[in-house]
Parts: sequence; structure tokens; C-alpha cells
Amino acid sequence: MIATELDVHERAQAFARAFVPDFADRCAVVLYEENATVARVIAVATREGIVDPPVALYDVTGDLPMHQAVKQRWPQRWTADKLQEFFKSLPENKDYVDWMNLRSVILVPLLARNEPLGGIALVSYADSNTHALDDALALEIGRRVGASLEHAVRFETERATAEVLQRSLLPTSLPSRFGLHIAARYVPGSDHARVGGDWYDAVELRDGRIVIAIGDVVGHGPPAAAAMARLRAGLHVAVLDSDRPGELLGRLNRYLLTDSDATMATALLAVHDPSSGRLVFANAGHPPPIVVRAGGKVEIIELPAGIPIGAVDSVSYGEVDADLGDGDLLVLYTDGLVERRGESLDVGLERLCTAAAAEAGDPDVLLDSLLELVLPDTGAADDIALLAIKRVIPAPGLALALDATPETLASLRQDLRDWLTNIGAHGREADEMIVAVNEAAANAIEHAYERVGERFWVEGYVSNDEAVIQVRDAGRWRPPQEVEDRGRGFDLMRGLVDALDVRATNDGTEVTLRRRLQRARERDLASI
Repeated sequence: MIATELDVHERAQAFARAFVPDFADRCAVVLYEENATVARVIAVATREGIVDPPVALYDVTGDLPMHQAVKQRWPQRWTADKLQEFFKSLPENKDYVDWMNLRSVILVPLLARNEPLGGIALVSYADSNTHALDDALALEIGRRVGASLEHAVRFETERATAEVLQRSLLPTSLPSRFGLHIAARYVPGSDHARVGGDWYDAVELRDGRIVIAIGDVVGHGPPAAAAMARLRAGLHVAVLDSDRPGELLGRLNRYLLTDSDATMATALLAVHDPSSGRLVFANAGHPPPIVVRAGGKVEIIELPAGIPIGAVDSVSYGEVDADLGDGDLLVLYTDGLVERRGESLDVGLERLCTAAAAEAGDPDVLLDSLLELVLPDTGAADDIALLAIKRVIPAPGLALALDATPETLASLRQDLRDWLTNIGAHGREADEMIVAVNEAAANAIEHAYERVGERFWVEGYVSNDEAVIQVRDAGRWRPPQEVEDRGRGFDLMRGLVDALDVRATNDGTEVTLRRRLQRARERDLASI
């Protein structure tokens, strides 16, 4: 176990236990960190019945006993009398040796490639029968333990670096939409310290639909990570010309094949329309998605297996429709979540469905729960990527109460866009309505109040395919400052909506904007 365990703390603990009780009543393993200016005890083992003393004895900075052994690269032996004399010079440790009832301490430097890594303290008490190590044997043990721990430290460093690199290649944020909650997780595998090829993405189209993707590049290491990064970049380019998941997979397949270092990858793409709930899937050899219905029922979406991208030149990918209802959750994942050595994939899928049914609420909570319930206690053997999308149909009306400060405008614009998307307003018509409402809100913030801490309100509804938005304050508008180009806001608003009405009352000012939705205009033209 000592030779194979790569966690530095567990490996150090195994070494510490190996010395007790034959060679010490207490063994502590210490490692330098931060360029040998700080040391920390990473493992301690004691004989049964021994009460752990403070760890100050193992502070290796300054000129304390452990530091002397490490600096001289040779074991140091300290008797109780010698330790008592040394610690008397340290007020905080004046009674330390008497309290411990020490007989002796052997301090062994840990060396890796003849460079100091830390040290081992072997403590024997007056009533013990431990066997003392001679200097040569102690030094050789220090070299071997040091080399082993240095390997574990290097492994953990490389693993941490690989994980940082992997996460930097994944999306830093996911689309934020009114009525749609998207969450994702990435978990590195425990079998290697290399970068993996698992990836996910979500790209918002101009019409408000979302392209959802997850995939797994064959292999590990830099080539897999590079292929994963190219696939993500290729997807962002491909959605500019196509919104069909089957076509998108075909483009990614051709794109991957043009690479001189071409590899294969599984991938699953879906195009989701949050307003209708429609899902269109296409699959390239990836595990099937699952949907957790609002009532807790879990469904596996049966899709054609498809050929992994990068495998053959000419291939087409079929599409399958599905629906995501109010409160339903879509879960996409890579095979590391469900595959275990010597076990059927069906068993892993059943385990996933059982865990998903037990936690069908918030997407973030669901993903954390899946990782806890589905993975074995030893962790993931392979990399895992997870993506969850929950659709929540919001109330048809818009009702916002906002602080009358300029900083509020950014969140107002986002809430407006989400609501407009939900009612079917997209692209230019949504942009123009947002600009008009933003101008009305800016007027309320600037002109309605003389003191801070006030509020204004934005309300919206749809009537006969007409979007109606009202911006209302509770103040009295002050005249605009005499600055050139000011006072043109109403002209701007009138140019962006079909009707603008401004009404000043004793209770405040109401600005009402109306615009007939594009869907109604298109229907009117089609009927001619």
C-alpha cells in the first residue's frame, strides 16, 4: 500500500505507522512548504495509550532540533537532558520535555535527490522498549521515504495543474435565461493525473433557443484536451450557420477529421426551445440522456447510437424530438459517471436513474447528489462531465421593483430580455424594446427623486399579441439639466415602439410602451 498510494498524506501516515511501536512510541512526518520557510506535520502515529503532545516539537523553521537534522543532512539524536536544556531557552516550551517524559528523540532528514524535503521525528518515552536505529540505517530510511513522498508530492502537483488546465478549457459561464436553469460539473478521474477530454457547453442562439452539448474525446493527456478545445471552438462557429443538431455533429465530424492529429470522440447535442419546451437530439456514440419529470419519474431518452465523430469520413446523424415540461430536468453526462470495471452499462444507468429520482429539484443540488450517490467511495476512475437543464415556466406577467440607481439598469435589461424571450420576442424586436424601456427607466432614476433610497417599478404583460410595458415612479420629475443633446429620450422611445404614453399624476409618473409582436405581424402578412 505504501508503494502504490499516491495521496501524500495517506502515504506519509502509512510510513509513520510502520515505525510504531517497534522503533518509536510516536512518529511524526514533517514536510517543508513555501520554499522551505514553513513546515507542517502531515502525519502522526502513536503507541496505544500515548496522549498526543503539542506539535511544536516538529516545527523545523529557525534553529529548532528538526531543522538542524535537515540542514546537516544527517540524523540527530537528542536525549531528554539535551532537549530539556534546549527548550529552557524557549519560554513557551519551558515545561515541555518534563510533561512528555521523554527518553530520546531521533530526528531523521527526508532527502529527495539529496535535497531536503522535510524530516521524521522518532520519539521514545522512558517506559518504552523501542529499538534504536543506527545513523546509517536511519539516513537510508530517510532517503527512501523522502523519494517516495517527493513522488507523491509531484503527482499531486501535476494533478492539480492538470485539473486547472482542464477547467480553463471548459465554459467559465453558462447562459442565464428567464425560466431556464443550467448547471454543470466536472470531476477529474482518480486513475491518472493527466488532462482529460470530457467537455460540455451551452450556446445561446439569436432566437433564444439553446444548443446543449456534451462529449468525451478518446484518450487522455494534451492531445485529448486539444481535441476537446477544438470541438468546443468548432461548435461555436458551426451554430452561426446551422441550428440542426444532426448537421452540427456532421460539421464537427468533418472538422475533427481535418486535424492531422485526428482522434475520435463521442458527443451528444440537443437544441432546446425554452418557450415551447421542445428538444431536438442528435447522438454520436454517447450515453443516452435522462429526463427527470416534475413528478419524480425518470425517463431514458432512447436515441440512435450514432457513430463517434472523427471515426469515418461520410456519416449522417439522425434527430429525435422530445419535450421538456414545466419543472422537468434534462441530465447529460459522460460515461465515467455510469461505467465501472466488470459491470454492465445497464447497471450503471439504473443506479443513475434511481439517484436522480431521489433528488429532482434544483439542478445544482441534483448534480451534487448524483456525484455523491452514484460514484463509488474510491471516487471517479475516469473523468466526468455533467450538465443539467431545468425548465420552469414563469408567470406570464413581468413585475419588478427596483432601486432608483443607475447600477440597477444592467439587471433590468437582463430581466427584460428573459421575459421578452419567454413571450416569444427575439432578436431585433427584443433589442429595440429593451433600449426603449431602459431609456424610460433612466429618466425615472434621474428625474423623479431628489434623494437616494427610492424605488421605481417595471411591469409588463401581453394583450392580443401586443407587449405592454409600464415604467412607474412615485416622484415628481425635475426639469432636465441644460446640456446639449439632452431631452431626446422620448423621441428615441417613440421610434422604437408602436405607441408611447406618458402620464404625470400626484402619485408619480407612468410611462407606457406598446409594441405588436413580430409573430403577430408575420401572421397578418401570411393571411393576406
